[in-house]
Amino acid sequence: RRPPSSSRTRCCYREEQMTKLRESSMMAMLSHSPHEPRRLLMRGLRTSRPAEFGPLVAGIGVAVVAYSAKLLLQAAHNPKVGWERQSRAPTDEAQTSNEALRTEPTGDSAARTRKSYFTTDVMGVDLGEGAKEWSGACAAIWEADSARIVENEQGGRVTPSVIAFKDSGETLVGQPAKKLLFSRVAVAVAGHQLLLGTPRDSTDARKFAAGATQFTVGADSAGMATVQVHGVAHQPTEIAAKTLHQLKADAERSLGGRAVLSAVLAVPADATDALREAMFDTARRAGLHQLELLAAPIAGVLAAEEELPRISAASSVAVFELRGRTSALSILQRAAGGEDEGGAGWEVVSSARQQAVGGEAIDEALVAHLVERFWKAHAIDLSGDHLALHRLHEAVENAKAELCSSYSADVSLPFISADMHGPKHLELTLSRSGAEALIEPALESSMSVCAAALDGAGLSQADVDEVLLLGGATRLPAVVQLLHDSFRKAPLRLARPEEAAALGAAKYARRLQALDYGT
Repeated sequence: RRPPSSSRTRCCYREEQMTKLRESSMMAMLSHSPHEPRRLLMRGLRTSRPAEFGPLVAGIGVAVVAYSAKLLLQAAHNPKVGWERQSRAPTDEAQTSNEALRTEPTGDSAARTRKSYFTTDVMGVDLGEGAKEWSGACAAIWEADSARIVENEQGGRVTPSVIAFKDSGETLVGQPAKKLLFSRVAVAVAGHQLLLGTPRDSTDARKFAAGATQFTVGADSAGMATVQVHGVAHQPTEIAAKTLHQLKADAERSLGGRAVLSAVLAVPADATDALREAMFDTARRAGLHQLELLAAPIAGVLAAEEELPRISAASSVAVFELRGRTSALSILQRAAGGEDEGGAGWEVVSSARQQAVGGEAIDEALVAHLVERFWKAHAIDLSGDHLALHRLHEAVENAKAELCSSYSADVSLPFISADMHGPKHLELTLSRSGAEALIEPALESSMSVCAAALDGAGLSQADVDEVLLLGGATRLPAVVQLLHDSFRKAPLRLARPEEAAALGAAKYARRLQALDYGT
Protein backbone atom coordinates (compact mmCIF):
# COMPACT_ATOMS: atom_id res chain seq x y z
CA ARG A 1 0.00 0.00 0.00
CA ARG A 2 1.39 3.45 -0.95
CA PRO A 3 2.18 5.65 2.08
CA PRO A 4 0.22 8.87 2.54
CA SER A 5 1.72 12.08 1.17
CA SER A 6 1.39 14.26 4.30
CA SER A 7 4.53 14.35 6.49
CA ARG A 8 2.48 14.09 9.73
CA THR A 9 0.53 11.20 8.32
CA ARG A 10 3.71 9.50 7.08
CA CYS A 11 5.21 9.69 10.60
CA CYS A 12 2.15 8.10 12.20
CA TYR A 13 2.10 5.46 9.49
CA ARG A 14 5.80 4.65 10.10
CA GLU A 15 5.25 4.38 13.90
CA GLU A 16 2.30 2.04 13.33
CA GLN A 17 4.37 -0.15 11.04
CA MET A 18 7.24 -0.32 13.55
CA THR A 19 4.87 -1.28 16.38
CA LYS A 20 3.52 -4.16 14.32
CA LEU A 21 7.07 -5.19 13.43
CA ARG A 22 8.17 -5.27 17.10
CA GLU A 23 5.13 -7.34 18.05
CA SER A 24 5.86 -9.77 15.22
CA SER A 25 9.48 -10.08 16.36
CA MET A 26 8.46 -10.93 19.92
CA MET A 27 6.00 -13.55 18.77
CA ALA A 28 8.57 -15.05 16.45
CA MET A 29 11.08 -15.39 19.30
CA LEU A 30 8.64 -17.80 20.96
CA SER A 31 7.90 -19.73 17.78
CA HIS A 32 9.63 -22.91 16.66
CA SER A 33 11.04 -21.48 13.41
CA PRO A 34 14.82 -21.08 13.64
CA HIS A 35 15.08 -18.46 10.82
CA GLU A 36 12.04 -16.21 11.17
CA PRO A 37 13.11 -14.48 14.41
CA ARG A 38 16.51 -13.63 13.02
CA ARG A 39 15.06 -12.24 9.76
CA LEU A 40 12.53 -10.06 11.53
CA LEU A 41 15.08 -8.86 14.05
CA MET A 42 17.55 -7.75 11.35
CA ARG A 43 14.76 -6.06 9.42
CA GLY A 44 13.68 -4.15 12.51
CA LEU A 45 17.21 -3.03 13.25
CA ARG A 46 17.71 -1.77 9.67
CA THR A 47 14.47 0.23 9.58
CA SER A 48 14.39 1.56 13.13
CA ARG A 49 15.54 4.96 14.27
CA PRO A 50 18.30 4.99 16.94
CA ALA A 51 15.79 6.16 19.56
CA GLU A 52 13.73 3.00 18.97
CA PHE A 53 16.56 0.50 19.60
CA GLY A 54 16.14 0.61 23.38
CA PRO A 55 12.45 -0.37 23.51
CA LEU A 56 13.01 -2.99 20.82
CA VAL A 57 15.86 -4.69 22.66
CA ALA A 58 14.00 -4.42 25.98
CA GLY A 59 10.94 -6.08 24.48
CA ILE A 60 13.00 -8.94 23.10
CA GLY A 61 14.72 -9.39 26.48
CA VAL A 62 11.41 -9.56 28.30
CA ALA A 63 10.18 -12.20 25.87
CA VAL A 64 13.29 -14.32 26.35
CA VAL A 65 13.08 -14.10 30.15
CA ALA A 66 9.38 -15.02 30.11
CA TYR A 67 9.99 -18.03 27.90
CA SER A 68 12.91 -19.22 30.07
CA ALA A 69 10.80 -18.88 33.19
CA LYS A 70 8.09 -20.93 31.54
CA LEU A 71 10.54 -23.76 30.81
CA LEU A 72 11.90 -23.70 34.38
CA LEU A 73 8.41 -23.87 35.88
CA GLN A 74 7.52 -26.79 33.65
CA ALA A 75 10.63 -28.67 34.80
CA ALA A 76 10.02 -27.87 38.46
CA HIS A 77 6.43 -29.12 38.38
CA ASN A 78 7.19 -32.25 36.38
CA PRO A 79 6.36 -35.13 38.80
CA LYS A 80 8.41 -37.59 36.79
CA VAL A 81 11.56 -35.51 37.22
CA GLY A 82 10.98 -35.13 40.97
CA TRP A 83 10.25 -38.82 41.48
CA GLU A 84 13.29 -39.93 39.50
CA ARG A 85 15.51 -37.53 41.43
CA GLN A 86 14.31 -38.76 44.84
CA SER A 87 13.75 -42.46 44.27
CA ARG A 88 16.77 -43.53 42.27
CA ALA A 89 19.40 -45.63 43.98
CA PRO A 90 22.59 -43.93 45.17
CA THR A 91 25.05 -43.35 42.31
CA ASP A 92 28.67 -42.32 42.06
CA GLU A 93 27.51 -38.70 41.91
CA ALA A 94 25.54 -39.15 45.13
CA GLN A 95 28.55 -40.81 46.71
CA THR A 96 30.64 -37.78 45.76
CA SER A 97 28.03 -35.47 47.29
CA ASN A 98 28.13 -37.48 50.49
CA GLU A 99 31.88 -36.92 50.68
CA ALA A 100 31.20 -33.18 51.03
CA LEU A 101 28.96 -33.88 54.02
CA ARG A 102 31.06 -36.59 55.67
CA THR A 103 32.72 -35.85 58.96
CA GLU A 104 35.92 -37.31 60.30
CA PRO A 105 35.37 -38.99 63.70
CA THR A 106 37.75 -38.09 66.48
CA GLY A 107 36.41 -40.58 69.05
CA ASP A 108 33.21 -42.12 70.27
CA SER A 109 31.85 -38.81 71.55
CA ALA A 110 31.28 -37.02 68.23
CA ALA A 111 32.20 -36.73 64.59
CA ARG A 112 34.06 -33.63 63.53
CA THR A 113 35.00 -32.16 60.15
CA ARG A 114 38.46 -30.96 59.33
CA LYS A 115 36.97 -27.93 57.60
CA SER A 116 33.74 -26.46 58.93
CA TYR A 117 31.05 -24.67 56.94
CA PHE A 118 28.90 -23.58 59.91
CA THR A 119 28.55 -20.03 58.58
CA THR A 120 24.73 -19.92 58.52
CA ASP A 121 22.07 -20.72 61.09
CA VAL A 122 22.28 -24.32 62.25
CA MET A 123 19.86 -26.69 63.92
CA GLY A 124 20.04 -29.71 66.16
CA VAL A 125 17.92 -32.65 65.03
CA ASP A 126 16.55 -35.86 66.48
CA LEU A 127 14.80 -37.80 63.71
CA GLY A 128 12.82 -39.86 66.20
CA GLU A 129 11.52 -43.37 65.67
CA GLY A 130 7.73 -43.30 65.82
CA ALA A 131 4.45 -41.58 65.15
CA LYS A 132 3.51 -40.55 68.66
CA GLU A 133 4.02 -37.31 70.57
CA TRP A 134 6.67 -38.92 72.73
CA SER A 135 8.61 -40.64 69.94
CA GLY A 136 8.57 -38.30 66.94
CA ALA A 137 11.16 -36.04 65.31
CA CYS A 138 12.32 -32.81 66.89
CA ALA A 139 14.48 -29.84 65.88
CA ALA A 140 16.08 -27.05 67.92
CA ILE A 141 17.88 -23.83 67.03
CA TRP A 142 20.22 -21.59 69.01
CA GLU A 143 18.67 -18.22 69.72
CA ALA A 144 19.31 -15.57 72.38
CA ASP A 145 22.09 -17.58 74.08
CA SER A 146 19.95 -20.69 74.53
CA ALA A 147 18.58 -23.60 72.54
CA ARG A 148 14.93 -23.38 71.52
CA ILE A 149 12.63 -26.06 70.15
CA VAL A 150 11.17 -25.31 66.72
CA GLU A 151 7.40 -25.63 66.43
CA ASN A 152 5.90 -27.20 63.32
CA GLU A 153 3.09 -25.78 61.20
CA GLN A 154 0.48 -27.31 63.49
CA GLY A 155 2.04 -25.67 66.55
CA GLY A 156 3.50 -28.90 67.93
CA ARG A 157 6.97 -29.20 69.38
CA VAL A 158 7.40 -32.78 68.14
CA THR A 159 6.69 -33.82 64.55
CA PRO A 160 5.42 -37.39 64.07
CA SER A 161 8.02 -39.31 62.12
CA VAL A 162 5.49 -40.62 59.60
CA ILE A 163 5.31 -40.44 55.81
CA ALA A 164 1.98 -41.23 54.12
CA PHE A 165 1.76 -42.20 50.44
CA LYS A 166 -1.81 -41.60 49.27
CA ASP A 167 -3.37 -43.59 46.47
CA SER A 168 -3.75 -40.33 44.54
CA GLY A 169 0.03 -39.91 44.46
CA GLU A 170 0.24 -37.21 47.13
CA THR A 171 2.83 -37.55 49.90
CA LEU A 172 2.17 -36.22 53.40
CA VAL A 173 4.67 -35.65 56.19
CA GLY A 174 4.23 -35.29 59.93
CA GLN A 175 0.88 -34.68 61.61
CA PRO A 176 -1.24 -34.97 58.42
CA ALA A 177 0.43 -38.32 57.73
CA LYS A 178 -0.20 -39.53 61.28
CA LYS A 179 -3.95 -39.23 60.71
CA LEU A 180 -3.63 -41.78 57.89
CA LEU A 181 -1.75 -44.43 59.89
CA PHE A 182 -4.71 -46.84 59.72
CA SER A 183 -6.37 -45.45 56.60
CA ARG A 184 -7.41 -47.47 53.59
CA VAL A 185 -6.66 -44.66 51.13
CA ALA A 186 -2.98 -44.30 51.97
CA VAL A 187 0.08 -46.26 53.08
CA ALA A 188 1.69 -44.69 56.14
CA VAL A 189 5.31 -45.58 56.93
CA ALA A 190 6.68 -45.08 60.46
CA GLY A 191 9.85 -46.27 62.13
CA HIS A 192 11.74 -46.36 58.83
CA GLN A 193 14.78 -44.79 60.55
CA LEU A 194 15.54 -48.25 61.91
CA LEU A 195 16.23 -49.42 58.34
CA LEU A 196 18.88 -46.78 57.61
CA GLY A 197 22.10 -48.58 56.68
CA THR A 198 20.56 -51.97 57.55
CA PRO A 199 20.92 -55.10 55.37
CA ARG A 200 17.66 -56.84 54.54
CA ASP A 201 18.77 -60.15 56.03
CA SER A 202 19.76 -58.60 59.39
CA THR A 203 17.88 -59.34 62.59
CA ASP A 204 16.71 -55.74 62.97
CA ALA A 205 15.29 -55.65 59.43
CA ARG A 206 13.45 -58.92 59.97
CA LYS A 207 11.93 -57.64 63.22
CA PHE A 208 10.83 -54.45 61.50
CA ALA A 209 9.35 -56.37 58.56
CA ALA A 210 7.40 -58.61 60.93
CA GLY A 211 5.60 -55.59 62.38
CA ALA A 212 4.91 -53.87 59.04
CA THR A 213 1.29 -54.26 57.96
CA GLN A 214 0.67 -51.64 55.25
CA PHE A 215 3.94 -52.05 53.37
CA THR A 216 6.66 -54.61 52.81
CA VAL A 217 10.41 -54.55 53.35
CA GLY A 218 12.50 -55.52 50.33
CA ALA A 219 16.12 -55.37 49.28
CA ASP A 220 18.02 -53.40 46.67
CA SER A 221 20.81 -54.67 44.45
CA ALA A 222 23.32 -54.28 47.29
CA GLY A 223 21.16 -56.25 49.72
CA MET A 224 20.20 -53.21 51.81
CA ALA A 225 16.65 -52.89 53.13
CA THR A 226 14.08 -50.88 51.16
CA VAL A 227 10.45 -49.96 51.76
CA GLN A 228 8.00 -51.24 49.14
CA VAL A 229 4.96 -48.97 48.69
CA HIS A 230 2.49 -49.31 45.82
CA GLY A 231 4.95 -51.54 44.00
CA VAL A 232 7.76 -48.95 44.18
CA ALA A 233 10.94 -49.50 46.18
CA HIS A 234 11.87 -46.48 48.31
CA GLN A 235 15.25 -46.08 49.95
CA PRO A 236 14.97 -45.45 53.72
CA THR A 237 17.16 -42.38 53.21
CA GLU A 238 14.62 -41.00 50.75
CA ILE A 239 11.78 -41.36 53.25
CA ALA A 240 13.78 -40.04 56.19
CA ALA A 241 14.87 -37.04 54.10
CA LYS A 242 11.24 -35.95 53.81
CA THR A 243 11.00 -35.64 57.58
CA LEU A 244 14.38 -33.89 57.80
CA HIS A 245 13.37 -31.48 55.03
CA GLN A 246 10.18 -30.66 56.91
CA LEU A 247 12.17 -29.92 60.06
CA LYS A 248 14.52 -27.73 58.02
CA ALA A 249 11.57 -25.77 56.59
CA ASP A 250 10.09 -25.31 60.07
CA ALA A 251 13.43 -24.03 61.38
CA GLU A 252 13.80 -21.57 58.50
CA ARG A 253 10.27 -20.28 59.07
CA SER A 254 11.02 -19.86 62.78
CA LEU A 255 14.14 -17.85 61.89
CA GLY A 256 12.21 -15.46 59.68
CA GLY A 257 13.20 -17.02 56.39
CA ARG A 258 16.94 -17.29 56.98
CA ALA A 259 18.50 -20.36 55.39
CA VAL A 260 19.49 -23.36 57.49
CA LEU A 261 22.15 -25.28 55.59
CA SER A 262 23.99 -27.03 58.44
CA ALA A 263 22.83 -29.38 61.17
CA VAL A 264 24.01 -31.58 64.02
CA LEU A 265 22.13 -34.87 63.97
CA ALA A 266 21.75 -37.15 66.99
CA VAL A 267 22.47 -40.80 66.17
CA PRO A 268 22.56 -43.98 68.28
CA ALA A 269 25.70 -44.44 70.34
CA ASP A 270 26.46 -47.71 68.56
CA ALA A 271 25.90 -46.31 65.06
CA THR A 272 27.69 -48.32 62.38
CA ASP A 273 29.57 -46.90 59.42
CA ALA A 274 26.66 -47.89 57.17
CA LEU A 275 24.23 -45.95 59.36
CA ARG A 276 26.48 -42.90 59.36
CA GLU A 277 26.76 -43.06 55.57
CA ALA A 278 22.96 -43.29 55.35
CA MET A 279 22.65 -40.20 57.54
CA PHE A 280 24.89 -38.23 55.19
CA ASP A 281 22.79 -39.34 52.24
CA THR A 282 19.62 -38.32 54.09
CA ALA A 283 21.07 -34.87 54.79
CA ARG A 284 22.07 -34.43 51.15
CA ARG A 285 18.57 -35.33 49.96
CA ALA A 286 17.06 -32.89 52.48
CA GLY A 287 19.11 -29.98 51.14
CA LEU A 288 21.71 -29.66 53.88
CA HIS A 289 25.26 -28.65 52.94
CA GLN A 290 27.04 -29.68 56.11
CA LEU A 291 26.27 -32.32 58.72
CA GLU A 292 27.84 -33.27 62.03
CA LEU A 293 26.93 -36.47 63.88
CA LEU A 294 26.64 -36.63 67.66
CA ALA A 295 25.78 -39.62 69.83
CA ALA A 296 22.25 -39.22 71.21
CA PRO A 297 23.21 -39.96 74.86
CA ILE A 298 25.94 -37.30 74.70
CA ALA A 299 23.43 -34.84 73.25
CA GLY A 300 21.08 -35.62 76.12
CA VAL A 301 23.81 -35.02 78.70
CA LEU A 302 24.76 -31.70 77.08
CA ALA A 303 21.13 -30.58 77.28
CA ALA A 304 20.86 -31.64 80.94
CA GLU A 305 24.09 -30.03 82.18
CA GLU A 306 22.55 -26.59 82.59
CA GLU A 307 19.23 -27.68 84.12
CA LEU A 308 20.51 -30.52 86.32
CA PRO A 309 23.54 -29.55 88.43
CA ARG A 310 24.10 -33.15 89.47
CA ILE A 311 24.95 -34.03 85.86
CA SER A 312 27.55 -31.24 85.69
CA ALA A 313 29.25 -32.57 88.82
CA ALA A 314 29.22 -36.22 87.71
CA SER A 315 32.18 -38.00 86.15
CA SER A 316 30.18 -40.98 84.86
CA VAL A 317 26.54 -41.11 83.74
CA ALA A 318 24.30 -43.98 82.69
CA VAL A 319 21.90 -42.72 80.00
CA PHE A 320 18.77 -44.83 79.58
CA GLU A 321 16.80 -44.21 76.37
CA LEU A 322 13.25 -45.45 75.85
CA ARG A 323 12.33 -44.26 72.39
CA GLY A 324 9.52 -45.17 70.04
CA ARG A 325 10.77 -48.58 68.95
CA THR A 326 14.05 -49.15 70.79
CA SER A 327 15.52 -49.10 74.28
CA ALA A 328 19.20 -48.46 75.04
CA LEU A 329 21.61 -47.84 77.88
CA SER A 330 24.92 -46.04 77.40
CA ILE A 331 27.70 -45.53 79.92
CA LEU A 332 29.36 -42.11 79.55
CA GLN A 333 32.52 -40.81 81.17
CA ARG A 334 34.29 -37.49 81.06
CA ALA A 335 36.60 -37.27 78.07
CA ALA A 336 40.31 -37.18 78.81
CA GLY A 337 41.60 -33.63 78.71
CA GLY A 338 38.15 -32.08 79.02
CA GLU A 339 36.58 -30.32 76.07
CA ASP A 340 39.24 -30.53 73.41
CA GLU A 341 38.67 -28.94 70.01
CA GLY A 342 35.54 -30.33 68.42
CA GLY A 343 34.83 -32.59 71.40
CA ALA A 344 31.71 -32.64 73.53
CA GLY A 345 33.52 -33.34 76.80
CA TRP A 346 32.06 -36.86 77.11
CA GLU A 347 32.79 -40.23 75.58
CA VAL A 348 30.74 -43.41 75.29
CA VAL A 349 32.42 -46.26 77.14
CA SER A 350 29.79 -48.90 76.46
CA SER A 351 26.36 -49.09 74.89
CA ALA A 352 23.62 -51.70 74.41
CA ARG A 353 20.48 -51.30 72.32
CA GLN A 354 17.59 -53.52 71.32
CA GLN A 355 14.80 -53.10 68.81
CA ALA A 356 11.03 -53.74 68.96
CA VAL A 357 10.97 -52.70 72.64
CA GLY A 358 10.01 -49.07 73.10
CA GLY A 359 7.29 -46.59 73.87
CA GLU A 360 5.04 -47.67 71.02
CA ALA A 361 5.09 -51.25 72.30
CA ILE A 362 3.49 -49.84 75.46
CA ASP A 363 0.77 -48.20 73.36
CA GLU A 364 0.09 -51.45 71.54
CA ALA A 365 -0.38 -53.29 74.85
CA LEU A 366 -2.91 -50.73 76.05
CA VAL A 367 -4.78 -50.67 72.73
CA ALA A 368 -5.00 -54.46 72.77
CA HIS A 369 -6.56 -54.23 76.24
CA LEU A 370 -9.22 -51.79 75.04
CA VAL A 371 -10.03 -53.96 72.03
CA GLU A 372 -10.43 -56.98 74.29
CA ARG A 373 -12.69 -55.09 76.71
CA PHE A 374 -14.94 -53.93 73.89
CA TRP A 375 -15.12 -57.44 72.45
CA LYS A 376 -16.23 -58.84 75.79
CA ALA A 377 -18.89 -56.17 76.14
CA HIS A 378 -20.32 -56.06 72.61
CA ALA A 379 -18.82 -59.02 70.69
CA ILE A 380 -17.42 -56.57 68.12
CA ASP A 381 -13.77 -56.76 67.03
CA LEU A 382 -12.29 -53.28 66.60
CA SER A 383 -8.89 -54.52 65.41
CA GLY A 384 -10.10 -54.55 61.80
CA ASP A 385 -11.73 -51.10 61.87
CA HIS A 386 -9.17 -48.52 60.77
CA LEU A 387 -11.22 -45.57 62.02
CA ALA A 388 -11.70 -47.18 65.42
CA LEU A 389 -7.98 -48.01 65.65
CA HIS A 390 -7.06 -44.40 64.99
CA ARG A 391 -9.36 -43.22 67.79
CA LEU A 392 -8.10 -45.94 70.14
CA HIS A 393 -4.47 -44.93 69.67
CA GLU A 394 -5.32 -41.28 70.26
CA ALA A 395 -7.21 -42.19 73.42
CA VAL A 396 -4.32 -44.33 74.69
CA GLU A 397 -1.81 -41.57 73.98
CA ASN A 398 -3.87 -39.10 76.00
CA ALA A 399 -4.55 -41.57 78.84
CA LYS A 400 -0.85 -42.47 79.07
CA ALA A 401 0.08 -38.80 79.51
CA GLU A 402 -2.66 -38.34 82.11
CA LEU A 403 -1.50 -41.35 84.13
CA CYS A 404 1.92 -39.75 84.57
CA SER A 405 0.41 -37.22 86.97
CA SER A 406 -2.77 -38.91 88.24
CA TYR A 407 -3.81 -42.36 89.42
CA SER A 408 -6.57 -42.92 86.84
CA ALA A 409 -7.63 -41.79 83.39
CA ASP A 410 -11.04 -41.91 81.73
CA VAL A 411 -11.32 -43.30 78.20
CA SER A 412 -14.46 -42.07 76.44
CA LEU A 413 -15.02 -42.97 72.77
CA PRO A 414 -18.69 -42.52 71.83
CA PHE A 415 -20.04 -44.05 68.62
CA ILE A 416 -16.88 -46.03 68.05
CA SER A 417 -18.84 -48.81 66.36
CA ALA A 418 -22.38 -50.02 65.67
CA ASP A 419 -24.39 -53.17 65.03
CA MET A 420 -27.99 -54.02 64.15
CA HIS A 421 -29.14 -52.76 67.55
CA GLY A 422 -27.57 -49.31 67.21
CA PRO A 423 -24.35 -47.40 67.99
CA LYS A 424 -21.84 -48.65 70.55
CA HIS A 425 -19.67 -46.62 72.88
CA LEU A 426 -16.44 -47.34 74.73
CA GLU A 427 -16.48 -45.92 78.24
CA LEU A 428 -14.05 -47.08 80.94
CA THR A 429 -11.60 -45.89 83.56
CA LEU A 430 -7.99 -46.99 83.30
CA SER A 431 -6.09 -47.01 86.59
CA ARG A 432 -2.35 -46.48 86.86
CA SER A 433 -1.82 -49.82 88.57
CA GLY A 434 -3.88 -51.59 85.93
CA ALA A 435 -1.97 -49.93 83.11
CA GLU A 436 1.38 -50.78 84.71
CA ALA A 437 0.33 -54.42 84.96
CA LEU A 438 -0.49 -54.40 81.24
CA ILE A 439 2.80 -52.86 80.15
CA GLU A 440 5.02 -54.69 82.66
CA PRO A 441 6.24 -57.30 80.13
CA ALA A 442 7.34 -54.59 77.71
CA LEU A 443 9.10 -52.61 80.44
CA GLU A 444 10.86 -55.64 81.86
CA SER A 445 12.12 -56.51 78.39
CA SER A 446 13.44 -52.98 77.88
CA MET A 447 15.54 -53.23 81.04
CA SER A 448 17.62 -56.10 79.68
CA VAL A 449 20.01 -53.60 78.05
CA CYS A 450 21.18 -52.37 81.46
CA ALA A 451 23.16 -55.47 82.36
CA ALA A 452 24.71 -55.71 78.89
CA ALA A 453 25.95 -52.10 78.92
CA LEU A 454 27.38 -52.36 82.42
CA ASP A 455 29.19 -55.59 81.57
CA GLY A 456 30.65 -53.96 78.47
CA ALA A 457 32.04 -51.12 80.56
CA GLY A 458 33.24 -53.41 83.33
CA LEU A 459 31.26 -51.44 85.92
CA SER A 460 28.56 -52.12 88.46
CA GLN A 461 25.50 -50.03 89.28
CA ALA A 462 27.34 -48.51 92.24
CA ASP A 463 30.16 -47.24 90.00
CA VAL A 464 27.79 -44.94 88.09
CA ASP A 465 27.44 -41.43 89.54
CA GLU A 466 24.10 -40.49 87.97
CA VAL A 467 21.33 -41.95 85.80
CA LEU A 468 19.73 -39.80 83.08
CA LEU A 469 16.49 -40.66 81.27
CA LEU A 470 15.88 -39.81 77.60
CA GLY A 471 12.79 -40.38 75.47
CA GLY A 472 9.15 -39.51 76.08
CA ALA A 473 8.24 -42.92 77.48
CA THR A 474 10.55 -42.33 80.46
CA ARG A 475 7.88 -40.00 81.84
CA LEU A 476 6.00 -43.08 83.06
CA PRO A 477 6.38 -43.59 86.82
CA ALA A 478 6.88 -47.33 86.28
CA VAL A 479 10.02 -46.65 84.20
CA VAL A 480 11.42 -44.33 86.85
CA GLN A 481 10.79 -46.92 89.54
CA LEU A 482 12.48 -49.72 87.58
CA LEU A 483 15.62 -47.62 87.06
CA HIS A 484 15.63 -46.60 90.69
CA ASP A 485 15.45 -50.22 91.81
CA SER A 486 18.22 -51.22 89.40
CA PHE A 487 20.78 -48.49 90.18
CA ARG A 488 19.74 -47.72 93.78
CA LYS A 489 19.59 -43.99 93.05
CA ALA A 490 16.92 -41.58 91.81
CA PRO A 491 17.23 -41.11 88.02
CA LEU A 492 17.28 -37.60 86.57
CA ARG A 493 15.11 -36.36 83.74
CA LEU A 494 14.39 -33.13 81.89
CA ALA A 495 10.88 -31.71 81.87
CA ARG A 496 10.48 -32.86 78.25
CA PRO A 497 12.80 -35.85 77.83
CA GLU A 498 11.71 -36.38 74.22
CA GLU A 499 13.33 -33.03 73.28
CA ALA A 500 16.64 -33.53 75.08
CA ALA A 501 18.62 -34.95 72.14
CA ALA A 502 17.62 -32.11 69.80
CA LEU A 503 18.42 -29.46 72.42
CA GLY A 504 21.83 -31.00 73.11
CA ALA A 505 22.59 -31.20 69.39
CA ALA A 506 21.74 -27.51 68.98
CA LYS A 507 24.00 -26.65 71.90
CA TYR A 508 26.83 -28.65 70.34
CA ALA A 509 26.26 -26.90 66.99
CA ARG A 510 26.63 -23.55 68.70
CA ARG A 511 29.83 -24.77 70.34
CA LEU A 512 31.24 -25.64 66.91
CA GLN A 513 30.45 -22.16 65.63
CA ALA A 514 32.22 -20.61 68.60
CA LEU A 515 35.30 -22.79 68.04
CA ASP A 516 35.51 -21.87 64.36
CA TYR A 517 34.65 -18.17 64.44
CA GLY A 518 35.02 -17.09 68.06
CA THR A 519 31.42 -15.86 68.18
